[in-house]
Amino acid sequence: MNYRVSPYLLVAGSLLLIAGCGEKPYAQIRQQRQEKLALAQTGEGDDAALVKKEPTKKKSPSKSVKTMNLAEALEARDYYEQEQNDDMLLKVIPHLMGLSTDFNQLASLAIELADIQLSMGDLDTALKSYAQFISSYPGHTELQGARYRQILASWWNALEPDRDQAATRAALSFAAAYIKDYPQENAELFKVQEVLLACYRRLVDHELYAAKFYMTRYQQTERVSSLDAAQARLVFLQTEFLPAIKAYDRQLTDLYESLTQALETIAVEGEKLTTAARAELLAKQFLLVTPQRDPGTPSVHARDKF
Repeated sequence: MNYRVSPYLLVAGSLLLIAGCGEKPYAQIRQQRQEKLALAQTGEGDDAALVKKEPTKKKSPSKSVKTMNLAEALEARDYYEQEQNDDMLLKVIPHLMGLSTDFNQLASLAIELADIQLSMGDLDTALKSYAQFISSYPGHTELQGARYRQILASWWNALEPDRDQAATRAALSFAAAYIKDYPQENAELFKVQEVLLACYRRLVDHELYAAKFYMTRYQQTERVSSLDAAQARLVFLQTEFLPAIKAYDRQLTDLYESLTQALETIAVEGEKLTTAARAELLAKQFLLVTPQRDPGTPSVHARDKF
């Protein structure tokens, strides 16, 4: 992985990593859904055909969702949209998708379902729904928006740096692909670039945690295998993540330069370098950078930073 991020993100990315953007997660998704519905009710937007345009109050459904036909389910969807009853929409929309045979209608229902799941914080389910939409409707007008929200959902689903980073890696991959496919500068692109930076920094911290764990084990047991494991994590850090992000964080620039020098010294001196001296060279790297948080202290969850 070797993705480039534009230099103008230096300040924005740094502020993001320190404090986050301030807006509570999911609220923006809910607001966007409401704005989209308002457009549909006036006859604009992709969902216009699925929503009644008259301003009259919708009737409450009289049948259970499972027994509704297509027309009844569409009426029920209109009603629950008007009532902003997401719980019932999560029941009606899948039922509608099982009844409908209209390609455009199915696409609109699929993206609406994913957006509702995301707005309610059901991240794992939303991610599956976005992935299904993206693979099923590659030419849809909502594709870019779906990919953008998939990135946000992946980032919100990421764990802290001392935990498994599968979700962070997924968010990074989605973000890098989005930047390549949608290079036009706008608010969404800037946000995705910020996510990319944040993902890289979290992966940097993850490798530092892992390397420090092995260094601590070496200090306790003096087993060379533990020292080798620590060095391997630092080599991976130095080759995979630091080149992509060091320009945006002075700490990481210092770490990259020091780590590169230490690894070159170890490689050149080889067997002439004692195990204790090698351990000292590697241990110095941890003094150059402060992880985003200490795993023993409380922290705002990753999803609260966007």
